[in-house]
Amino acid sequence: MSDIPAVSPAEGSPQGFALRVNTITPLRLFAASAANIGPAIGVAFYFGVIASAAGVASPLVFIVAGIGFLFHVNTSAQFSRSIPSAGSYAAFIGKTFGRIAGAPVGIFYALCLTLITAGFAGVVGDWGAISLQAWFGVAIPWWVIMIVLVGGAGALCVRGVVISTWLAAGFFFFETAVLLAGAGLMLAHNHSAITSAPFDPRNLTRGALGLGLAFPIALFAMMGASAALPLAEEAQKPRRSLPLAVYSATVIAIAIFVITIWATMVAYHDNLSALTKPAFPFVSGAAPLMGGGSFLLYLAGFTSSIAVTLALANQSARVIYSVSRTGALPRWLGDVHPSFRTPWKSTIALVTSALVIALIVGVWQGVVNEFSYVATLAVAVYVVLLIFSNIALPFFYYQQRRSMFNVWLHAVAPAIGIVALGYPLWLTVTPAQPAPYSYFGLITLALMVACACYGAYRIKQGSHESHVLIDQEVHTASS
Repeated sequence: MSDIPAVSPAEGSPQGFALRVNTITPLRLFAASAANIGPAIGVAFYFGVIASAAGVASPLVFIVAGIGFLFHVNTSAQFSRSIPSAGSYAAFIGKTFGRIAGAPVGIFYALCLTLITAGFAGVVGDWGAISLQAWFGVAIPWWVIMIVLVGGAGALCVRGVVISTWLAAGFFFFETAVLLAGAGLMLAHNHSAITSAPFDPRNLTRGALGLGLAFPIALFAMMGASAALPLAEEAQKPRRSLPLAVYSATVIAIAIFVITIWATMVAYHDNLSALTKPAFPFVSGAAPLMGGGSFLLYLAGFTSSIAVTLALANQSARVIYSVSRTGALPRWLGDVHPSFRTPWKSTIALVTSALVIALIVGVWQGVVNEFSYVATLAVAVYVVLLIFSNIALPFFYYQQRRSMFNVWLHAVAPAIGIVALGYPLWLTVTPAQPAPYSYFGLITLALMVACACYGAYRIKQGSHESHVLIDQEVHTASS
């Protein structure tokens, strides 16, 4: 660590470290990222959408998306090793290219996380309604459950990061055990139907276009692996623990999704028409084999949705909090609760905005389309941000950490990450996709222009400062 210059904890903000430092242990950082993966709700809710788009080769989609995301995880880890910050990618890009880039990227990032939260909010409400109907025969509108659960998760995050991360972690380990048990039973019961078809690119529906349509949903399912990054200011030994948490959570995400979706394909004997009939293929395939324990599948999806909501709210609120401290967003969003020491105003603003978007789109287009449309647009926006951070990494290390520069880690890996993420992004937003997906490229471009204009305005007003960066010595001295 001697060749990493210490950075004042007060840099970029007169408030300094307003959050509780040294609160989150390395294990809880991993738990925050792992919980935000939400494997149970991902397998149950996303798989039908992915199978409809990609066909029998749906497991291959997760492998491709996972490889692309792993190259980007290298970029996240390398930045966090040098300049951990609650601003995450906004801080990384801003530190590399200056405030002219940092302000619009920070606004763009905050918008992206709000869209992601809105996309997932509909999933929370829909699965909650399905679970209550299955357990008790009670029909409650999805939007009512969404408001209660997402609003409650936001309140818990305001109350404190420790309790919310531990609760999310417990839910994650429970749902993972249920998923692997279901997948194991399906593979064992249908072992004679095991083939290589789910991993054959020739079985992708519509070829590359099918991959492009399914790719953002697969990436959406794994993006939670980076949830630990914005917890940098509250983490113990962030330069070590953040990269470890993100790497391990990503590998686990890829493994869980590939195994469970492959097992589902085997259970349906690679019959796409039969597989796409049930709303939740994994649940329909595993439930008969689990007998009286089938209710655990619904319970796992329910706890998974809560875990993701908690992790996502913690992550997103801290990015908005950090961006607001720079002045790129209204500074009142950077206020910290005097007792709980959490970014309470940014949490409330995030949850409220996400619920409004989910309600409008969900009532207008239906809850399933709400997820598909908002999540796809959110991922398109998010992938643009990831590509920018991959572009920034070699410039940052070569210019500001020359003694640490490694050609493979800081140049080759991010270049591969750009290609791995950029090509599927183009397939996602290409005009050849059906409407409204064919318009998402233009919408993303319009959002980028709007964020750039607003960021330029904030800079001209003299409102924008640097993100707070973490001084390793401050954390280790008190841990």
